Amino acid sequence: MSIARSNPYPAGHPLQRRLFASASNYTFDLDPSTWGSIHLLIGVLLILSGLSLFSGAAWAGVVAMTLAVLSAVSNFFFIPYYPFWSILEIALACWVIWAITRPGLFDE
Repeated sequence: MSIARSNPYPAGHPLQRRLFASASNYTFDLDPSTWGSIHLLIGVLLILSGLSLFSGAAWAGVVAMTLAVLSAVSNFFFIPYYPFWSILEIALACWVIWAITRPGLFDE
C-alpha cells in the first residue's frame, strides 16, 4: 500500500483528491473519482426504497434488500481507498438486510 497517489491537480487545488491509502496491485482497481457517482446513485435509490417501505408492500422489501446487497458489494470495491467507511457501510447494509428480513415486518 502506498500513501501517495498521482494527482492531476496541483497542491492546494480544490479538486485535489486526498485518499487515505491506495493499493497498487488491487484486483478491482477502480478510479476513486467514480466513488461519488456510484454511491450517490445507490443512495438515492436506497432513500426511495426506504420511503416505500413505510407503505408495507412486500415489493419494497425486495427492492430494499437488493439495493442493500448492491451497496455492500460496491463498498467492497472501495475498501483499499476508504477502509473504515467501506467496512462500516458494509456492516450497515448487513444490518438493513437483517432488519428487513426479520419475521413479522410485513404482517398486517
